[in-house]
Amino acid sequence: MRKKGVLTFQLVILLTVMTILLSSGVIYTSQLVRNTKVQELKTECSIIDRSLEAWASSHKKIQENSIVYDKTGTVYAQQRLYPKTLTDLGELQTRGFFSSKIDLAKFHYATQDNGTAYQLEVNLPDGTIYKSQQSAF
Repeated sequence: MRKKGVLTFQLVILLTVMTILLSSGVIYTSQLVRNTKVQELKTECSIIDRSLEAWASSHKKIQENSIVYDKTGTVYAQQRLYPKTLTDLGELQTRGFFSSKIDLAKFHYATQDNGTAYQLEVNLPDGTIYKSQQSAF
C-alpha cells in the first residue's frame, strides 16, 4: 500500500514538471512568433522606403524660385516628389523592385501637400505604431 502512494506522488510531480515545461514552451513560442511578425513588418516598411526613394529619384520637380539664367545656361534646384498613394508604387512592384507579396493596405501613408515628404507607418501586433526610418514628418 505504501508503494502505491509513492508512485502516485511521483506521477503527480512528473505531470507538474511536464505541464510547466509545456506551458513555458507555448509562451516562448508565441513570443517568438510575435517578434518574427514585428521584424517582418519593419523589414517590409524598409523595403517600401527604398521603393519610395526609387520613385522619387525619377520624379522630380523644379523649384521655381531657384531658376537662374547665366552665361552657362539655366541653373535650377530640383525637389524629389513622392507618390500620392502607395498604390502608385504598383508599377515598381510589377517591375520587381519589391515583392508582390507585400500587402500595401497594411501601411498608413501620407504625403505633404506639395509631395516632397512622406510619412509611412504600420501597426505592430503589440498595438504600437512603427514609423519608418525615412519618414520626414
